[in-house]
Amino acid sequence: MHNFKFTGNASEYFKIWIVNILLSIGTLGVYSAWAKVRTKKYFYENTWLGEHNFQYHGKSQTNGDL
Repeated sequence: MHNFKFTGNASEYFKIWIVNILLSIGTLGVYSAWAKVRTKKYFYENTWLGEHNFQYHGKSQTNGDL
């Protein structure tokens, strides 16, 4: 039987969260797509099932109208 384990910590996530918030505000929301990917990647890569962690291979999706 495999156990789930999360190896992330609050201080690491806080750094990601604050940078995401500041960049999203500073770019008037343009960065929010990348912020979502960065957050998901952090949680996936710090979640383990047995001896293997999950990987997030998603990319941000923008409409190209920039």
